[in-house]
Amino acid sequence: MRDRDLRSHYALNKCGLVPSGAVLPFPDEVLEDSWRHEVEAIGVEMGLKVAHCERLQGKRGQWLTPMAVGWPDTIFLAERGGMLAVEFKAGRNKATRQQVAWLLALDRTCGVTARCFWPADWPVLYHLLTTLR
Repeated sequence: MRDRDLRSHYALNKCGLVPSGAVLPFPDEVLEDSWRHEVEAIGVEMGLKVAHCERLQGKRGQWLTPMAVGWPDTIFLAERGGMLAVEFKAGRNKATRQQVAWLLALDRTCGVTARCFWPADWPVLYHLLTTLR
């Protein structure tokens, strides 16, 4: 599924072409990177600050994460101070033990809303993004 097809889900909601209070879910077959990229773009359109650290390839070809192992994929921050940490998953992917540990630490210790989301969870994620502002 192409990014522009995914973006149409947000555009239909934004333009009021979906019944009041309803949010169309993302299709289940979306790839994790496309899902993350699309939600990050929507966050920017909503006026949120969006931070994502890409993986880097080391000298020996191994993939490295510049953050702590398990750190959430993306941080969304509203100007007035609301913050949301998101670990994106798609298909049958599950959060690792380290990812769950970081989400719990951010949520319980720092008071940051930190969750793991699959494409079917888009209505809940959309609600959290819109209430950050």
